[in-house]
Amino acid sequence: MKTRLSFVMTGALAAVLMSPGAQAQCPAVPLSTIAGTWTFSTDGFSVEALRLVVRQPADALASQDAVNSLGGVFALLSSGGRFTASVGADRAGNPLGVLTITETTGINGTVTRLETDIGRFQMNDDCTGGSLVFNVGSRPVQFDFFLVNPTEMVLVGSNNGDVVVGSARLATALTCPVNPVQAVAGTWVFSAEGFDLLRIFPAVGLAGRMAVTGNVLTVTQTAGVFGGNVRLEVAAGRISVNDDCTGGSMSFAVGARTIQFDFFFANANRIVLVGSTGGDIIIGEARRFGTF
Repeated sequence: MKTRLSFVMTGALAAVLMSPGAQAQCPAVPLSTIAGTWTFSTDGFSVEALRLVVRQPADALASQDAVNSLGGVFALLSSGGRFTASVGADRAGNPLGVLTITETTGINGTVTRLETDIGRFQMNDDCTGGSLVFNVGSRPVQFDFFLVNPTEMVLVGSNNGDVVVGSARLATALTCPVNPVQAVAGTWVFSAEGFDLLRIFPAVGLAGRMAVTGNVLTVTQTAGVFGGNVRLEVAAGRISVNDDCTGGSMSFAVGARTIQFDFFFANANRIVLVGSTGGDIIIGEARRFGTF
């Protein structure tokens, strides 16, 4: 009987620990749950204008003008960067979630590099997630987010007809070397995928290793470029790091074309990559070899 009671009590305790309330320990000011700097990336599509066209009468859809308009309603989107969430106050003194964002974005072949903006965020009452609102390029977007743990969240577009998903990770500040490029010295394993609209919509996917010595990259990679494959290609590239060690940029050849990325540190061993030239709508990640 004692053993059985012990099992019952253990099961009850497990149920309590696994309950939503136990998973989300809300602070006195729920907005402070995500206070800090996060590194994020998102990609996907926007089809809001397409839905507006579909709502037209059938005979209107058959018109050439309607057909032509479809070219501008299917937008490819990508964004990567950092946002700092802080708690301010509105005019009545109530807590207000404030975002400060630095990001590089791609919208249908137009890339905007390292733009800064402000936004807002809200937190659900149970502190399991909430919403973020800010601009991507000149386009207002909203994401709902769901916390995986105190340092990770998943993001999903929740307005504009966006079919966009992403993730964010609480950033750990680096101790910046005297020569900032030393922050990326060593070997990294990377992957990235997306599109380049300026080359009539080719898809791009790549993965490999890059060794960083000073400002020089030595890349060994396999890539798929719109139906073709390049296996174990060796290429040289360049990399630079911002003076504050929040991120930087790199470029190297993939097959016969050069790709440039802006990157943002999540921590000393993980960076987010986002295409930053040539109409690239590309998102990826690199992690320092041998780290977990």
